[in-house]
Amino acid sequence: MEETELQSRLREHLGLRVGPEMAKYLLKKLSDGTLGHGTISAMGGDAKTGIPMHQTIPIATLKSLAEDRPTYSA
Repeated sequence: MEETELQSRLREHLGLRVGPEMAKYLLKKLSDGTLGHGTISAMGGDAKTGIPMHQTIPIATLKSLAEDRPTYSA
């Protein structure tokens, strides 16, 4: 998956606008298989207001977004 696609999915489904570097980081963590915890932290902005925010995303949710599965839970 391209980082631009992950950026779009995070914005649409979780309301989190992330930059290309954060999207690359999240995709790298997924592909490395180094996600030992149940969640991962992401920095970005609120998709509606642009206010900076820190969001903890469940690993299952991130995987479903990256794999284009229909179930999203935040």
